[in-house]
Amino acid sequence: MKLQKANRLSSAPQLAFGCQPHKVHSIHLEPQEYSLFSQRYCSDDYIVLSLETRLLPYLSLQENLFLNSSIKKKAKKQLLLTWLPIFHWSTTILTKEVSALSTYERLKCQLLQFVFSEKETMLVTDIFSKLTVPQKQELLPLFQQITRRAQKQLILLTNDRQIADNPYIDVKLSLNKTEKD
Repeated sequence: MKLQKANRLSSAPQLAFGCQPHKVHSIHLEPQEYSLFSQRYCSDDYIVLSLETRLLPYLSLQENLFLNSSIKKKAKKQLLLTWLPIFHWSTTILTKEVSALSTYERLKCQLLQFVFSEKETMLVTDIFSKLTVPQKQELLPLFQQITRRAQKQLILLTNDRQIADNPYIDVKLSLNKTEKD
């Protein structure tokens, strides 16, 4: 039985990573399948959004946001002026110390890092259990805006059926079938 589940898991990333670019995908996993999936599919081909911080405390917030990008200095300011309002932030966020950021602000920083990076795909781990309802309500439409405006792909791994089936998900994947909205 375990071998069949592992084989079924191996087809999910091919569906998610190989099709439907510039979309938000969700993969609903049972709790026992979630850890196997997230451990098995680590790669340098995509970025992982998680509750673990990836911000360097000795750099400014702006330096952290562009850490993995090759964007020229002149273009950085314009990109920030374009993207900060989409994230419901003003430029004053850039004056905050990295250590003073909330968990939610750190998640949004990771999303901005993704927008500014050359990576095309981001795996979103099951972060939603640590977020408030208003934060979830802000984050899910933000995922869709990122995929449309930055021409990126987001893949949500979750064992929460409500998150997997929300209207901001473009393609819903399960281990048994694919549903498109």
